[in-house]
Amino acid sequence: MRRTLMLLVLALTACGTVEVQAHLAPSALPADLQPDEFAGAPRVLAGIDARAGHREWRKGDQVLFGLRLTKGADVQRWLLRLEVVEERKPVRTARGTTGSSTQPEEFTIDPNRYGSWSFRITFGERPGERNVVSVVLGVAATVYDADGRQLACSSLHLPADLLGRGVVDAAEMARAADLAAAGSGARPEELDAAGVERWARTQVEAIVALLALLNVAQEDSVLAPYFWKVVQKPSVWSVLLSMGVRATLNVGLERSAGAERWPEHLPAQGRYVIVPVRVDANGTPALVADVLATEPLPPLHVCGGIVAAAARHPTDPALRFDLLLLAARSGGPPAGGVGPGH
Repeated sequence: MRRTLMLLVLALTACGTVEVQAHLAPSALPADLQPDEFAGAPRVLAGIDARAGHREWRKGDQVLFGLRLTKGADVQRWLLRLEVVEERKPVRTARGTTGSSTQPEEFTIDPNRYGSWSFRITFGERPGERNVVSVVLGVAATVYDADGRQLACSSLHLPADLLGRGVVDAAEMARAADLAAAGSGARPEELDAAGVERWARTQVEAIVALLALLNVAQEDSVLAPYFWKVVQKPSVWSVLLSMGVRATLNVGLERSAGAERWPEHLPAQGRYVIVPVRVDANGTPALVADVLATEPLPPLHVCGGIVAAAARHPTDPALRFDLLLLAARSGGPPAGGVGPGH
């Protein structure tokens, strides 16, 4: 079965069209990365709060990741903290005259910023273009060395609604559809119009959320140098032909699998999935990875529920990159959790 979602990523990839048809070989996960490799992490952020019973983004929600890049015998480590610095603003109703009308009318004032992405459904009863919309909120990104010394900081804007939905539901839905293709059960193209819409939208929202994180990493002036340490740039010839370097993301949602184990310091409850992804630089595979994700309830919504990743270069086994969630704290009063402070 061939299922294709054509994404016209208006705000993320310079109006480029991305076809998501990843078929990736998984690598070992969880990785061997351990929290004690980052001696300075507790000075930056410590503990993992219990998952909240709401999905609101609150100022002070934050996560801390440990990053390790291995190039043969050379090993580099960093810490990356993401902290919510902007909350969704309330929508209010006002009354007054608008346009040429002289009669008072009631209208809505929404002060929030939004991002919009379009995608095309190519099967089912109602093929055509659709849109997904998300409020965009400010997040502070700070990079530290492994001892907790600050190296750089930057301001980001991320699609809060999409990251708040994460990839777990999309991965499970895509996997179920792929299994149905080989046996019994409803395939996506056999669903009714509402089912096709729900299936496609869930897949697209997950992919756009991951694309947002990739785009931030490669475009932000602070994070980009670290991103390109991990993802090897293509040849000079490719750079000349493409007039620069562009990284794209292929997501293998249909090849995802439920995780049987995960790092011991992470919450024991909840669903965990492993999703294979591949980063291409100017169309050439530059990094393949398995991403471990869980349900993105606060404070894990800031990173879309991603808690670990094990990546490698497709042709250079000496080049590896590992990522691990070390801490996650809620901005509001914690409702119980694990780690220091509880």
